[in-house]
Amino acid sequence: MIGNDAGGQLQQVGVAEMDRDSAVIGNERDIAYVKSRIGHATQIYAVFRPDDETAYKAAHMQLKMFFCPCFWPFLICLGPCLCASAKTMENKYKATYYAVTSEGVYSIEDQYDVSGCTLCTKVGQDYNFLPWDQVVSVNVKYGRNCMQFSHVFIQTHGVTVTGSGDSTRVRQNGLPWLLPDCDEVAKLLRDKLQEFKQNRNSPFVMQAQAIPTELSQVQLENQTVSVEPPSGMRLFVFSSITPEEKKVVRINRNASIEEFHEEIMSVLGLKSISKLFLVNGESKVEISGVLDLDPNDTVCVQG
Repeated sequence: MIGNDAGGQLQQVGVAEMDRDSAVIGNERDIAYVKSRIGHATQIYAVFRPDDETAYKAAHMQLKMFFCPCFWPFLICLGPCLCASAKTMENKYKATYYAVTSEGVYSIEDQYDVSGCTLCTKVGQDYNFLPWDQVVSVNVKYGRNCMQFSHVFIQTHGVTVTGSGDSTRVRQNGLPWLLPDCDEVAKLLRDKLQEFKQNRNSPFVMQAQAIPTELSQVQLENQTVSVEPPSGMRLFVFSSITPEEKKVVRINRNASIEEFHEEIMSVLGLKSISKLFLVNGESKVEISGVLDLDPNDTVCVQG
């Protein structure tokens, strides 16, 4: 099996170690950082990071035009900007974490250094989340031509069709993971995806026990296998004062608005909340309770 060392390189992990239920593939420092971003209630199976060689090749792909003489006049002016941009992308890849969890897969981006013009780059703590029920397949795309590097591609539903003149191009939707040992990581992802599908489709067998009539429905809801985590519906929340600092909260659907406020204030460190808004792209809609939300929604808090 595979794991991460302190420098982001993939390394071998003993079979005996991986057989333990509590074992998590990855460096302890990386795992701790991912938990701080997605919440400690989420079960993490593995955390990976791109190695230095893969990050360098992926970031400097655009510089292969240096080998073509017809671009040399333009590179006299644009060369420094392209080199600075490539260095920034390399820093970004090195600051990226890939996490495999019980709910899905994450691509989490930490702060990274910017080289050159900051107007052409975006620096922050971004992340992408893809739940298991939205994963169609896991493939390995091998590098070709110069500056070869391979990556794992986690495909989602749908395709994007782009056209220019009489030609069209179909692009698959999904998340690319830049890793050196793609085959091993892809195998782990396929195993977890298959495990999720089996657990979701497995029949529920209720244990024979005497349940009072008034509690029967509650007991059934608590014991039924569900895609939603048992600890409650997960939401992403942030304060309107610090929109770049998103946190994870978990709340039951039947919770009151007061309980929701208390949970948010505890996570964000706020003393009061005046309004809550559901964020959908650039639009915001005020909400009055938990029932207005779906799992993985993003909520803006106005204190």
